[in-house]
Amino acid sequence: MSLQKWLRIVLPEIQLIDFINKEGFRGNKQKNVMQARKTVTGGSIPNSPLHSPTASSIPQSSSAVNEVVKDARLGIKSMALNKSNEELDQLFYEIEQVLNQQILGQSRYIEDLLTSFKKAFLARNKGAVQNKILLCGPSGTGKSRSIHKLVYELYNKKLIPYKSVSTIDLSQYGEKDIHTNFIVDCSALFSYGIGTVCFTGFERANSEVLNYVGKLFKDGYFRTPEGIVVSASDYFLVLYLDSEVKEKNIGRQIPISIANKLPTNLMREIQSFAYTEPLTAEVLAKILQEKLYQSASNLQAKAQLTIHFDEEVFPNLANRILSTKKYGEAVEEFVEDHFTSVLIEARARGQVNANSEITIMMKDDDFVATTGTNTILLKTIPMIKQESLDDVLAELNELIGLDSVKSFIHELMQTVKLQKQREEYGGKVTPMALHMVYTGNPGTGKTTVARLISRVLKAMGLLSHGQLIEVARQDLVGEYVGSTAVKTNAVIESAIGGVLFVDEAYTLAREKHDSFGLEAIDTLVKGMEDHRDNVVVILAGYTGEMETFLGSNPGLRSRFPFIIEFPDYTPQNMLEIMLLTAKQRDYQIDPTAHEGLIELFDQKQIPGRNDSGNGRLVRNLFEEAVRKQSVRISEDSANNSNVKLNELIASDFGIGIKKAFNLEAEFEHIIGLDNVKNFIRTLEKQILANKRRKEAGIETTTGQTLNIIFSGNPGTGKTTFARTLASMLKEMEILKRGHLIEVDRSHLVAEYVGQTAIKTTEVVQSALGGVLFIDEAYSLVEEGTVGGGFGKEAIDTLVRLIENHRENLVVILAGYTDEMEKFLKSNPGLSSRFPLKIEFPDYTSEQLAQMTEVIAKSKGFVIAEDVTTALVKYYDKKQIPGKNDSGNGRLVRNTLEEAIRKQSIRIVENPDLDVEELTRLRLEDFNITAVEKKEIALKELEQVIGMSEVKKFVRSLSAQIEVAKKRKELGLPSAGAQTLHMVFKGNPGTGKTMIARIIAKRFKELGVIKTDTLVETDRSGLVAGYVGQTALKTREVLDSALGGVLFIDEAYALLGSGNDFGQEAIDTIVKFMDDHRDNIIVILAGYDEDMERFIDSNAGLRSRFPTIIEFPDYTAKELLQISKLIFKSKGYEISEKTEQALLDVFHIELQKENAGNGRFARNLCEMAIRNHALRVSVIEVPTVKELVTIMPEDIMGVE
Repeated sequence: MSLQKWLRIVLPEIQLIDFINKEGFRGNKQKNVMQARKTVTGGSIPNSPLHSPTASSIPQSSSAVNEVVKDARLGIKSMALNKSNEELDQLFYEIEQVLNQQILGQSRYIEDLLTSFKKAFLARNKGAVQNKILLCGPSGTGKSRSIHKLVYELYNKKLIPYKSVSTIDLSQYGEKDIHTNFIVDCSALFSYGIGTVCFTGFERANSEVLNYVGKLFKDGYFRTPEGIVVSASDYFLVLYLDSEVKEKNIGRQIPISIANKLPTNLMREIQSFAYTEPLTAEVLAKILQEKLYQSASNLQAKAQLTIHFDEEVFPNLANRILSTKKYGEAVEEFVEDHFTSVLIEARARGQVNANSEITIMMKDDDFVATTGTNTILLKTIPMIKQESLDDVLAELNELIGLDSVKSFIHELMQTVKLQKQREEYGGKVTPMALHMVYTGNPGTGKTTVARLISRVLKAMGLLSHGQLIEVARQDLVGEYVGSTAVKTNAVIESAIGGVLFVDEAYTLAREKHDSFGLEAIDTLVKGMEDHRDNVVVILAGYTGEMETFLGSNPGLRSRFPFIIEFPDYTPQNMLEIMLLTAKQRDYQIDPTAHEGLIELFDQKQIPGRNDSGNGRLVRNLFEEAVRKQSVRISEDSANNSNVKLNELIASDFGIGIKKAFNLEAEFEHIIGLDNVKNFIRTLEKQILANKRRKEAGIETTTGQTLNIIFSGNPGTGKTTFARTLASMLKEMEILKRGHLIEVDRSHLVAEYVGQTAIKTTEVVQSALGGVLFIDEAYSLVEEGTVGGGFGKEAIDTLVRLIENHRENLVVILAGYTDEMEKFLKSNPGLSSRFPLKIEFPDYTSEQLAQMTEVIAKSKGFVIAEDVTTALVKYYDKKQIPGKNDSGNGRLVRNTLEEAIRKQSIRIVENPDLDVEELTRLRLEDFNITAVEKKEIALKELEQVIGMSEVKKFVRSLSAQIEVAKKRKELGLPSAGAQTLHMVFKGNPGTGKTMIARIIAKRFKELGVIKTDTLVETDRSGLVAGYVGQTALKTREVLDSALGGVLFIDEAYALLGSGNDFGQEAIDTIVKFMDDHRDNIIVILAGYDEDMERFIDSNAGLRSRFPTIIEFPDYTAKELLQISKLIFKSKGYEISEKTEQALLDVFHIELQKENAGNGRFARNLCEMAIRNHALRVSVIEVPTVKELVTIMPEDIMGVE
């Protein structure tokens, strides 16, 4: 060996100096880590990783230097390879005797262990790895104790210079630790130059760590990229594995069951192996006796307690401990925790005194210490007993319901058993992941089954401890960056050897930007991989949410091969759970209530509704029944002394005689809407008929979809009828809850991609068992949006959920009639799922007056007698059929609220009013006091200049309408409805708009239309610039004119070109006129020839506009009359010369082809007024006559 290598073995500090020279100092943290390194000494393999050891784990640098100095004085320590073979035989024989005395029941193992060490001394191969040994066997069977005892005896026999055994847990080094902690720890482990090193945790180690260890086993050393060399020369390298050998008669070959758990690069380097056997009850009894006597001796010395043992204690306890399969570990734990510490505490509490005579015995199933007068419980033995697989399966089979879950668990067990059998017979075994996902609603037994699964896996030997760790999001996610991984890893560590149950796991991935939740998932996935053989993870949550959650991380679904759906309990299952719950609480349920409870559970348990059903529903109903029983007993105890205190009867659960649903009684409070009432009556009879057939045992397929479209204007009672329908369907047992959930677009559509489906699903789930009422449903359609927008996502989600929950949900879509027709066409699945359609008509004026009385009465007010008649006329004027914004019920509400406000002012201003008047609403409160009928339209018509033929036609039309109205009042036959839409033809400025206003007023006076509103528009007001927008724009204008007159100037401009949107406007106008023929009058205006061409462009136009009025150009004299009126209205007058000047101008204007008519006269007058102002402004003191007189020069523009 070279001097440099020898120095680096003896003085590992030189290697560290080399490392520091190359890499530099890494800070105090690494310095502290290095100072903490010590070799493991003692009798057991430490559980903690070497990079965080106790103070006695690895020697510090100073102690290593001291030992080297000592070696220099005494001679370099080395293995005693100069012993003769005879001497070695004798020494190893003596060691074997010692080990067999202290390690009971493992003679073959001890022989193999000693052989693996002895052959190194016989080989005398100095400067090389002495041997590479595999130690395996069940936990607690003496492996750790034997290796430490062997090394200690070799030291005593002066065969080796050191008596310590170093241990390193390879699983504790992560990727970041490899080139820091791991290298430093290995350097410290091999700093003595001679010794024994045990490697544990290799089955879960990082691959790079295994590569380094593999080089140690193969080459005897490894070199890091930084140049640090770790040499295992003159060391015994031991692989330590807690695993039972399944095979029998294995000879000198490593068993398949063990080989499958070894890394390949390590397994092929193994030169010797020894394995321990499971201990027998007899051996365990001896070990237990030895340990208990030793502890009793210590207690006598320290606490002056004299302890005797009943001889039956040892075999009895040994048999119980044997079932745990923890053997010696269980003995150590039992003696320390349930004997020594309990008696020390009893001594401290004064339960036993100094020099007390104590007898240890079994009493029934309890392990006790007795002093004759006092008995101390040391341990309840069944708590020690390792439950068998049959015990757990019996408990599983006793669970109520869950047949599919039970079947899965039995299948899983058979699969695991078959795998174990294949392993025992040396067959190839495929690694099997046991991680699971439990999906289903709350209260379906997921946590209960998880507890049983943990016990099943422990009983089958697949888990070492079988504990269940239950956590949720808050137990995994930290509060600041970097804390989540630490928190999640701590939870995983606590679950090693058992099951980690993550409830509501989907909350870890609610959204893509939840970095803390995603970090927890990533940490969980890594922890599952690192501890794949000793931990099982079960994720639980709602079915839909868990499906989404599994897609949130690419590695999740592949790591959870078992997805188990937990179905909802049936009503019969829930009755059984209720009876069991009552029995556990020392209650009894009256048998006569059982049938009623089944009906109650059937009513309350809503499939798909995932909040308060199943086991939670049973618990809540039971607790409510207990509270009601307490009240009942307290009320009955005074009169009845025989009340049963532990009995729950039907009334405690709210089970009693059902009140029959009376549909007609519900309808009494609803005014009008006879067609809607008849529809609901028909539906009720159909449901009752189906119910009778079912009761008679007749099987028919009469099931129908009850989803409905409510179409009509606002305020027509749609929501009221929805509530009535919900109540009816509940009482008729079609729906289980019968509640009404009212929503609109804002409740369904979210602001971000992917959130709308979630939001819509939550709304639907809240409505399960009842009625979902979506108002203004048509607003979900977003025309012109690519892909339909978020509204389409809501519609698609609705269609899917309506189909999934068709037995437990009724959906009502409400909105305007036309809009709802378009909405149903937006999705192919909507029409088929909404076969029922109800049109809600507008209320009549009489119904609105009646409604006002009813609402006023509900508010504590009284309507005066003369008000009702006046309200009918008032509403007749205000209620415009087809006007879908503020009529019907909304009109009543607004009218009444305004009347109450005015009445409040009136009674305050009149303090002497009678008390009755404080709640009486009068005519003046409604602002509908009698108004004299005024007919001014015809007078305005007479004042119009010229247009004699137009005036004559308007008068005749007015007379015709008035006569028809009188004939109707007298009951005479009607001449038929007359179409009043008109076409005004003529040049601009001929008075068309003015006559249209007068006609609107006259028709309002005659009651033909509700208002005298004239809405004026042209092409620009009707036609939009994008596809699909023109109809909407035109519809808005038409809606604004409902109840009045729509005047479209230059209507011919709508023709446009072949691809123009004007035709869409024309079609919309024609349809609207047909739909609202009694509530709107349309007047089209324009040039004569252009209007003729326009009317001929559409076959339906001429028939819809039978009245065509031609407006001739004004004469010069008529224009002069118009000018005089304009000047007079503005406070001016004209002279005779001015009149002549005007006539001259008008004669010249009329010679032009496009004479301006009235517009020209108006423009001329305004120009003259401006010229007059300029002329008079230069006069210093103008007279009154000068200020008001228009002169010829003003007309001609001459100064």
